[in-house]
Amino acid sequence: MSGARRRTWRCAAALASLAWLLPPPAVAALSCSLSSVNPVDFGSASPLDAAATDVSSTFTVTCQAVKGDLPGPAGSTRVVNLCASYDDGTGGASAGGNRQLLNGADAAIFDLYANSAYGPTHWGNRNGVPAGTVVQASVTLTKTGGPGTTPTPPRSTALTAYARLFGGQNMLPPATYTSTLTLTVDAFWNDLKSDCAAGGAVESAPSAAQLVTAAYQNECRVGTINSLDFGASGFLTSNVDAATSVAVTCTSSTPFRVGLDAGTGAGATTGSRKMTRTSPPFRTVDYGLYRDFGRSLNWGNDTVGGTDTQNGTGTGAAASYPIYGRVPPQATPEPGDYLDTIILGVVF
Repeated sequence: MSGARRRTWRCAAALASLAWLLPPPAVAALSCSLSSVNPVDFGSASPLDAAATDVSSTFTVTCQAVKGDLPGPAGSTRVVNLCASYDDGTGGASAGGNRQLLNGADAAIFDLYANSAYGPTHWGNRNGVPAGTVVQASVTLTKTGGPGTTPTPPRSTALTAYARLFGGQNMLPPATYTSTLTLTVDAFWNDLKSDCAAGGAVESAPSAAQLVTAAYQNECRVGTINSLDFGASGFLTSNVDAATSVAVTCTSSTPFRVGLDAGTGAGATTGSRKMTRTSPPFRTVDYGLYRDFGRSLNWGNDTVGGTDTQNGTGTGAAASYPIYGRVPPQATPEPGDYLDTIILGVVF
């Protein structure tokens, strides 16, 4: 009897040892990756533009089950839920909560959105910094065979970020402004977590750095120039004066020179311009353009040397420059309408 009990004890011990050596059932492990995370480039934008500059960038998320096969028979599927987040980037956030591109202490305001309507909120982060829209997508993985360790075929989905560089940032100096964002995609088995709210066991979380750039260029713009009208005159025995103005807007810190050419009158120079009668006989009337009210500083076209031009440095705001005209005493030609066309040039 005692010998039989010993044999029973040894058999039970052997069975227990065999069960302990068996591997656990294979469980599908999820692996996701990011690709085509290209830089977001606003190009050669202008801080003088009132309108926004919009671009877009598309990236790809690819997932597969890499440890064991999915449960169930061949053809079984399991959905992967994807939650895509962006941080504020190295440029940080503005006082208004939008993202920033930096050049030194200067900041250009931009942001990212999940749709081409650019709203109602920007693309945020699951961790709440920044708050906003967390973009959700999914891929479906399919079991290809029976039990084993064959990975599922990878499945991909593309997501598009819509980027907006806000207009009306005219006080910014020309430079290249940058920020590097971190894009993170949290992946979950959909049957365990179906939305992008906080919490849940993340199965895979690929991330990538994404550069955002905007290159503001030196630029000047000329506003509307009203005609310089000397009115109706009789004999030209005394000075006839008139004035108009031009508004010039140049980017901050941009040096510029505004010149006026000699006009279209035959034989005219920048020191002695000529209005021409609009019908035969094509007589002319001498006149001058000046930078000062006293009509002593001729307004010429030396935009290289700047000796007789209106010179300045841009601030991003419009600067108004008066143009003073004078018809000096001279022999009075035939009555009629006398005109000239002057080309204004800005060199910067």
